[in-house]
Amino acid sequence: MKRHPITELIYYLVAFAGIMTGLPPVFLSMIWVILVISDIPDIGVRATIRSVMSGVSIGVLVVAFNMLVNRRGPTEIFTAFGMRFTLEALLYGAWLALIIMTSLRLFMRMSRCLDDMKIETLVAGHMPKLSLLICMLFRLVPGIKRDAEGFAMIHGRGVRAFGALVSKTLEDGVVKSISMKDRGYGERKRSSFQRRPLSYTDILSVIFLGLCLCLMVYLSVGSMKVRFFPSISIEYSRYYLLVYFAYYAVPLMIRFKEEAGWLLSRRRIMDLNTKEPVKRV
Repeated sequence: MKRHPITELIYYLVAFAGIMTGLPPVFLSMIWVILVISDIPDIGVRATIRSVMSGVSIGVLVVAFNMLVNRRGPTEIFTAFGMRFTLEALLYGAWLALIIMTSLRLFMRMSRCLDDMKIETLVAGHMPKLSLLICMLFRLVPGIKRDAEGFAMIHGRGVRAFGALVSKTLEDGVVKSISMKDRGYGERKRSSFQRRPLSYTDILSVIFLGLCLCLMVYLSVGSMKVRFFPSISIEYSRYYLLVYFAYYAVPLMIRFKEEAGWLLSRRRIMDLNTKEPVKRV
C-alpha cells in the first residue's frame, strides 16, 4: 500500500462530486470510457463487457422512463397513445442515464480499491466497532454469494435453496458470535489495529485533491452550463475537457506507470540472467 487510504478516499469523493455537478454529456461520456478502460486490467475483458451491458441496460430503462413521464420541450419527435415524445426529454433522459452509469462504475471501482484492510486503517483508531462491522460485512457478502451458488446447483433456484441459504447464514452467524465472545471481543480495549501516519507525499496529495475540487466547483458554476428546457443549451470549453480527463485518468496513468516499471525490471533481470560470465585470462 504505497499511498495512504485517505488519499484514495478523498480522490473518489472528489470524483463523485465532479460527476454530480452537472457535467456536459461529452464530459460524462469521456469519464465513462476512461473508467471502462481502467477496469479491463483489473477484472478482465469478459467481466468488463458484462458490466458494460448491465450499465447500458440500466441507462436504457432510465431514458424510457423519463420519456414516459416527461413531456416537456417544444421539439416533438412523435406521438403515440395520445402522448407527446420530445427531443428535449430524450436528451435529458440520456444525460441522467450517463450520470447514473458513470456513478455506478465509479462506485464499483472504489469498492475494489478501498478494501476492508484500508477501511480498517482509516476508521479503526476512532471507531473500532464500526470498523469491525464493515470488515465483517466485506467478508460475509462473498461467502453468502458462494453459498447461494452452491445451493442453486444442488436444489435449483427456488424456495428450498433460499431456505437452506438462510439457515446456513444464521448458523454461521451464531458460530461467529460464540467464537468472538470466547476470544474476548468487546470486553477489553484492543490495540491491534493497523495504523499508518500521513507522509509528506500524502499531505501534498490531499492538498492537490482539495484544489481540484475547488476548480471543478468553479468550472461547473461559472464556465459550464447544461440546459435542456425550454431549449437545449450546452456550453463548455475544450480546455476544461482536458482538466477533467487528466483527473479521472489518474488511476489509469498510475497503473500504466506500474506496469511499465514492472516490464523494465523484468527485462533487466532477464538481461542479467542471460549475460555470459567474463572469462579470466
